[in-house]
Amino acid sequence: MKRQKRDLIKGRLLCGEGLHRFEISYSCSAGFLANFIDNPNFNYIVTAGHCYNRDTGNNFYHYPWGSKYTTYFIGQMVYHSVQKYDFGLIEIRGTHTDPIPMIRNLDSSRYRQLHIHDTTQVSSHGVHLCKSGLFTHVTCGYVRAFDGICIDRRGFMTDLIITDMHSYHGDSGGPVYFILKICTQLV
Repeated sequence: MKRQKRDLIKGRLLCGEGLHRFEISYSCSAGFLANFIDNPNFNYIVTAGHCYNRDTGNNFYHYPWGSKYTTYFIGQMVYHSVQKYDFGLIEIRGTHTDPIPMIRNLDSSRYRQLHIHDTTQVSSHGVHLCKSGLFTHVTCGYVRAFDGICIDRRGFMTDLIITDMHSYHGDSGGPVYFILKICTQLV
C-alpha cells in the first residue's frame, strides 16, 4: 500500500470547532454548514457576523478543540451582518479541511459527535438548549427571556434570546441546539 503524501491528508472540521484569523489573532466557532440554494456548489460555514474585521482579509483557518492553531485554510468570510441578525458566511475554499455536518462533543465519552437532523425556532421560555463552542465546549442551560437587550462599550444589541448557559469569547458563532429524546414504551 502506498503512503499518502502528508499534504493530502484532510483534517475534519465539525460544528463547534474553532475558526481562527491570524491577521489579528482572533477566534470564533463554526456554526453549521450551508449552501447556496441556486448553486449547491457554493458551500459555506455559518458563524457570527461580528467575527468579520473590515481592516483584514478575513481568512479563516481550522482551530480544533484542545489544539494549537493550524495553517489549514478554510476560506474567506464573503458576507457578514450584525444588524438584525449576527451572522457571517465563510465560503469553503480550503483543501486541507473536510467540514462535517455534525456537532463536536468530545467531552462526552458516549456521544462524541452529534447528528444535526433539522432546524427550528426557539419559541418557549424554559426550553433546554445546548451550544458547542471552541473554548467552553458543550454547555447547556435554559431560555430565560426573549427580546433581551445587551449594552456594552460598542453599543447595544436587541432581540436577544437570554439563556443561563456558560460561554466565553471564541464560542461566538457555534451551533445552538437541543437534544430530541425519543421515548419508546414496551407493550
